[in-house]
Amino acid sequence: MAEPLGTATQLTLSLAWAEGRIAAPRIGAPRVLAARLLQGRPADDAATLAPRLFTLCAAAQGSAARRALAAAAGNPLPPPDTAEQATLMAEMVGEHLWRLALDWPTRLATPPRQAALVAWRKHGRHQDWPGWADFSAPALKLPPCATSALPLLESLDARAWWQALAGDQDGAWGLAHCWNHLTALAAAPTLAGSPREAGAAARWQDHSEVAALWQAKRRPAARLRARCLEMEALGGGDWNPDWVDAHYPAPGIGIARVETARGPLLHLVQIKDGKVLRYVIVAPTEWNFHPAGAFVNDAAGLPAPTPQAALDLARTLALSLDPCVAVALTLD
Repeated sequence: MAEPLGTATQLTLSLAWAEGRIAAPRIGAPRVLAARLLQGRPADDAATLAPRLFTLCAAAQGSAARRALAAAAGNPLPPPDTAEQATLMAEMVGEHLWRLALDWPTRLATPPRQAALVAWRKHGRHQDWPGWADFSAPALKLPPCATSALPLLESLDARAWWQALAGDQDGAWGLAHCWNHLTALAAAPTLAGSPREAGAAARWQDHSEVAALWQAKRRPAARLRARCLEMEALGGGDWNPDWVDAHYPAPGIGIARVETARGPLLHLVQIKDGKVLRYVIVAPTEWNFHPAGAFVNDAAGLPAPTPQAALDLARTLALSLDPCVAVALTLD
């Protein structure tokens, strides 16, 4: 999921280097949120426009928008049919394959696999896909993270997400307060008051190899292993239909959840008289690059013998968390 078209398209990260370690990692100014562009529009127009606001993951954005708006109108959509499942699965594989065929080889000095990506994008063919065997040796040479990991994001359906993020919308908050709270959460989401980590590692956290790497504090390697596992599973057609659903918590309100390569994508909407009154999108990148999130947590204290080594390690760490936009990294 990329930034909405026409807005800033990079994530700003900064850090310091002191005594051979990364110090004071920080996330820059919050990114512009696309959901505000949907407010005030007819609901049908919003469903059409939503996927066009993003240069990546348009299928997931469109599915989430349609389902959230339909739920808000009291007409929930059925589970994804075979064609929609295939589209969402292909998009998810494409995101994983881009990282594994091009970006990770650049970071770990392994041969790129452009042909594999081209074959998948053009023909849907599995051709010489990169896998864990290509990356394991250099990935395991990365230094372990110094601090304890943030909790990995739980797997929640749309109903549970509404309860976790919004609580009782008829309670003491009142509806307006609830939506103000959700808008703030979209920029820096938390669950039960805590930042979490989203993505393949969260979905594969019970896999023995991923769990072992995680326990050893080799979290970039664990994320990479989980991504390889997931791409192999998806390439074999193992896509979970429970990754897409919606909930109708109150008249005029809908929430939809679509799992993406980077984690759960949430669309929350309120409609009135056929128009969008409020719209909130909680994207996976906002979890992993929360001001107190996984990047900041894992970068702090990483050993780096030189300032350039600090920058290189931070770029690798950021890649392991799979931002949906380009990263601008500065060393104070």
